Amino acid sequence: MISEREAYVYIQLPGSLQTVPAALLRVQTLPDGVRIGRFRYGDRYLARPEAPHRWSASNGVISR
Repeated sequence: MISEREAYVYIQLPGSLQTVPAALLRVQTLPDGVRIGRFRYGDRYLARPEAPHRWSASNGVISR
């Protein structure tokens, strides 16, 4: 049986005490015990001009 857990990841914005949801982390545990993790930044987080990481769809690379 495959089990799956997920957690939202929050980040503190630069120069602020405000925390915002930034990503979703999903971890699957396969029947043989192997764990697979997937991390995905949220679209609204990536759209923030003050976000420390920005996604470039043209090259698929996260940059600062």
